[in-house]
Amino acid sequence: MTVARLEKGHTRWVVPQEDQSLLVAPAPTQVSSLLAANRELLWSCPDHQGYDFQGHTFGELLKICREDLLQKAMTYTGSYREVSVPMPSDGFSVPVILGGHQPDIFHPGVWAKNFALHRWSMENGGIGLQILIDADVPKSFGLSVPGGSVAHPQRMHIDLDHRKDRIPYEAWEVQDITEFESFGDRVTQFIAPLIGDPFIRRYWPRVLKRAKVVRKVGLCLAQARHQFEAEWGAQTLELPQSEVCKSHSFHWFTAHLLANLPRLHEIYNSVLSEYRHQNRLRNKAHPVPDLAAAENWLEAPFWIWTDRDPHRKPLLCHYQGDKLLLTGGKEIEFSLQATPEGDLHTAVEQLAEAEATGIHIRSRALLTTMYARLFCGDLFVHGIGGGNYDRLTDKMIQRFFDFQPPEYMVVSGTLRLPLPRNGVTVEDIRHCDARLRDLVFNPDRALQQTSDSVAASDYQTWIAEKKQWIETPLTPENALVRHQAIERCNAALQPFVRGFSDTLRTQRKELIAKLHADKV
Repeated sequence: MTVARLEKGHTRWVVPQEDQSLLVAPAPTQVSSLLAANRELLWSCPDHQGYDFQGHTFGELLKICREDLLQKAMTYTGSYREVSVPMPSDGFSVPVILGGHQPDIFHPGVWAKNFALHRWSMENGGIGLQILIDADVPKSFGLSVPGGSVAHPQRMHIDLDHRKDRIPYEAWEVQDITEFESFGDRVTQFIAPLIGDPFIRRYWPRVLKRAKVVRKVGLCLAQARHQFEAEWGAQTLELPQSEVCKSHSFHWFTAHLLANLPRLHEIYNSVLSEYRHQNRLRNKAHPVPDLAAAENWLEAPFWIWTDRDPHRKPLLCHYQGDKLLLTGGKEIEFSLQATPEGDLHTAVEQLAEAEATGIHIRSRALLTTMYARLFCGDLFVHGIGGGNYDRLTDKMIQRFFDFQPPEYMVVSGTLRLPLPRNGVTVEDIRHCDARLRDLVFNPDRALQQTSDSVAASDYQTWIAEKKQWIETPLTPENALVRHQAIERCNAALQPFVRGFSDTLRTQRKELIAKLHADKV
């Protein structure tokens, strides 16, 4: 197994292409030193500890968060599997290595992070904790499954629930129970010609068993997967982001950012602009859209939705005297007692009351990892996407809080289906296209290499005429006539190279089919 890392001078990590390859950056040997340096930064650095969150210092809020987080994670994880991790009497005596991903059926490249969390936490006497990002909206309500034969593989999307609306994992409950229950059998049947005993044959009954206890689809998927990890020896904790966002410390973090929203808004958008310029990105929605501003309203980097309407909406804020009005549309509106200078105890209570009445505020991607890296863990382990984009978070932490952000790691891997491959690349198809193009514009080259002397007399006249025109010096006066004459010769030679063209087109179709098969 190879270990890859970001080379000096490169700006982005990329997925390793070799089968059974693993990307770890920085090197695994640096985990202990990074963990120690981050803990020193978070727990001892005066710049961090003394930062004023308008009623709590950073150090106070960190302890409150960590103790509450670990207790919630122990309780949540213990509700569906055995837990064997060193539970500290306080929130800071045991290091926490953190990861995060949507509660979905994910591929081995993502799954590698979970086992890295386990191994590195065991090696450093700590706790591995995975946050289930259930504030995200599923990319699809199903799975792309390989099937067909080895010679002609194909893919098909198989639904696990019929939904037309896009709602967060946190709100996703099964709508089509028949579709959901039969999902495992349908996937198994389709993949059977390629993989005789797929993992989903054992996994899906666990999912259905969890579905009798918890109603949320994402939690069923995650808990069943986590149970298997326990059987394979991985001792980690998990906790949904929704539970993290209900905590006292997260409400305080949110109130502080909203109280200082104009400054956060400017920093957020300027960091995004710099990133796009550095990476030559023209798409204003990549990696995430700018925060909007309209009249007196500013968009905050949070989502908001309600129990009555679980479709997430951007959180918009507007100052009215010493109150901050929050809205996500006409049906969601409330205010906070939050100013850049005032104490935030009342605002935090108001956020907790809103949550209790079914109004949910959840952090967006960059703010989620900002909070996680500053409060929830001592070392965050990203996948490739998060690792690339969290450079933005680094700059936001530096500019908003004015202190150094903790370091993070990147882990990803590649595990391909255990099937033979053709080894075809896009370059092979480009080479074939170049040869076809050459037959159009230079058919004489192919004909001069043939050994068919019988047919040679039929096309030698055209080759000779083309050669004569090519050797004729180009002038403004003869340019058009010369060009048209060469085109006429090329056209006249096409019947003689049709066999070559047909062979190449057949080869091209075969190459495309093989490339498609390799992608599956």
